[in-house]
Parts: sequence; structure tokens; C-alpha cells
Amino acid sequence: MFKMVIRGDDEIQGCIALEIKEDHIFVHLIESAPHNFKGKMFDLIGEHLLGFACKISEELGYEGAVAFQSKTGPKSLPLMRYYVGHRIRADHLGHGYMIIDGSSAKRLIMIYST
Repeated sequence: MFKMVIRGDDEIQGCIALEIKEDHIFVHLIESAPHNFKGKMFDLIGEHLLGFACKISEELGYEGAVAFQSKTGPKSLPLMRYYVGHRIRADHLGHGYMIIDGSSAKRLIMIYST
């Protein structure tokens, strides 16, 4: 589990729980802190955390491959569309499973993990 903080401040802005698999990173949990939901103090927490996961994957020789399962329920379709959309560019594999790899992973690393 990793937490995201702002340099010089210990307040947690978001967190991510990762598992190293044979050929990719699997994200079990990714969350923004409650104060970043509505009236956000900071934006794009999830993008930064996914970029971090892609960077770890790349450093392990997995070419940035990251997989996760989208939250399910009545509001899951807009969330999956968001993951597939222009910021994340994940691929939907079915049953809510998503993967980020290739150029999408490189882009997330470049934009959000520096």
C-alpha cells in the first residue's frame, strides 16, 4: 500500500494497494481522500496513482502493464467509461476488468508520475 502526500505535508491525499503479478501490476484499491471528493482540494489523484503503478510496472520490466477491476454497481458504467476515456485510456476486458499498457501506460507515466 502506498499513500500520496504533498511534499512537506503529511496529510494523505490518496492511496493505492498494489500486487506484483507474474507479468503486470494488479491494483486492488485506489482511493482519493474524502476531502478530494466534492469541493476538491486536489484533482486527478487517481490519475497520479495509476501513473505511479504504471511506473512501478515499467521498472519491473512489465512495460507499464497495470490491471484492475472497476467498482461495480448501478453507477459503474460511467466509471468504466471514464477509465476508457481520454485521461486513463484503459481497455475494458469484460466483467469490469480493465488493463492499462503500451502507449497508454507510457502516457500516464509521462504526465502523472513525475
